[in-house]
Amino acid sequence: MGKNIFITGSAGFIGSHTVKRAISDGHMVVGIDNLEETYDSKIKRMRIQELSGLKNFEFVLGEIGDKKLVASIIKNNDINCVINLAAKAGVRTSISQPLKYYQTNLLGTLNILNALSSNPEIKLIQASTSSVYGRSYKKFVESDTNLKPISPYAASKKAAEELCYVYNSLYGNKMTIFRFFTVYGPMGRPDMSIFRFIKWISENDTVRINGDGMQERDFTYVEDVARGILAAVNSDWDYEIINLGSDQPHSINTVIELIEKQLGKKANRQHLDPDPADVPFTQASTDKAHQLLDWLVTTNLHDGIEKTCVWYKKNRDWVSTLDLQVEKFSKQ
Repeated sequence: MGKNIFITGSAGFIGSHTVKRAISDGHMVVGIDNLEETYDSKIKRMRIQELSGLKNFEFVLGEIGDKKLVASIIKNNDINCVINLAAKAGVRTSISQPLKYYQTNLLGTLNILNALSSNPEIKLIQASTSSVYGRSYKKFVESDTNLKPISPYAASKKAAEELCYVYNSLYGNKMTIFRFFTVYGPMGRPDMSIFRFIKWISENDTVRINGDGMQERDFTYVEDVARGILAAVNSDWDYEIINLGSDQPHSINTVIELIEKQLGKKANRQHLDPDPADVPFTQASTDKAHQLLDWLVTTNLHDGIEKTCVWYKKNRDWVSTLDLQVEKFSKQ
């Protein structure tokens, strides 16, 4: 039976794909987004334009920090489940804008939790990040309590996890926290590495790499992530933290090589100084996701990059106008 779902951050990368998955699964969706410009908002507007034609989807332009608006959406639409994907994303930008990250990622989440506290029957699915694990060379397991975030972004998301646990204990709303691992795919974020590499290589521009390119990431295809999120809508546990990753880390250099093959071009590589906000390695333990959700990735990195390159080629004219907002870290 379909649910009435409130998806925040619905114009975002993961949010827009989650809306499409929810609609295809038979749910009714109300989405909210403020279209803010952590990265070029043209792509957010394009996502909303694409979603606007979907049946059983309503979009609201607004802030998750607007208490009256959030409460009215939940009440007027008989919401069963909130999927909170609204966030200030990006490790590097958070270093220069920590207050903005805490305002959205922590205080915005607090506002949603307050709205749900008088509705204990409403479930919350909360987005978190692999960045909460900090620096490690071993597989990231949800039961690990020795977490050491190394950026304001990661710290704000870890704080939101703790806040969710507090509200679950106080008010009884069932909650699932998903830690996402380097999500990529069509309609992606232009500030993320795979999007940038495809655009740079396609346009014969210099491919800027922080460090030697040997750092490894657990790249996870966006449609797999959306499927995992929706798998938790009918869950019945009290509170769980679950990794959504591929469990297959690949180096940045490997990613560039795969893109080169898809585009039939060689990258003009420029190696920059390592970024102190970067972690050297990420790898998700997916045992819990498999056990609780019967979830594993179905799209490997080769196929995911192929699909992303095909999307880029079809949309090259307008995608080429996007601002990649390249920043080089500097201590202030």
